[in-house]
Amino acid sequence: MTRASERGIALVGVIWGSVFVAIVAGSFVHGTRTDLRVVCNVLDAAQAEALADGGIELGLADLLAARRDRNRVWDGRPRTYRLGGEKVLVSIEDESGKVDLNAASAALLRALYLSTGIGSDDADALTDATLDWRDRDGLPRPNGAEEAAYRRADRDYGAKNAPFESVREFRHVLGVDQALYDRLAPALTVYSRRRGIDPAAAPARCWWR
Repeated sequence: MTRASERGIALVGVIWGSVFVAIVAGSFVHGTRTDLRVVCNVLDAAQAEALADGGIELGLADLLAARRDRNRVWDGRPRTYRLGGEKVLVSIEDESGKVDLNAASAALLRALYLSTGIGSDDADALTDATLDWRDRDGLPRPNGAEEAAYRRADRDYGAKNAPFESVREFRHVLGVDQALYDRLAPALTVYSRRRGIDPAAAPARCWWR
């Protein structure tokens, strides 16, 4: 083998060695950037959680400080606090100002549904369907819905015949579509256990405001 051939082989080796080093370096840089993004995401999540916890503590302190103030209204209007240079909005709502799906009277439910602009017949049907969902029997009310009605509507479930466990469950009541649910959900609760509502404590965006 001539010296020129040897130099050519050595040069090729150097080139491939450089390419290999470049590939390794590129992979290292890419991996480092990915790791940095992961670390940043973890830090951001930890900071957000800390701010949320701080906001809850401030809200609780506000509640305790105002417990003797009978005129204080908790209607969901946000209050602004500063934590570590960050702005935190804290919203507190009194559940007694909402319609309890498990305790509200038929008249209150019907008034709530009429407030959305649906017709009288639809409001009657939705009221009875709500009552049929939460009662413990399988007998439909005059305008209500038990298992047979859900089957006719191609649902793979029937009325629960038990109390609502969450407001989200209201979405499954026959006659409730996503648009209606989104409009009504802010006015609903399962925690107040009241047949009526306290208008003074109602969320600011509710119909009785």
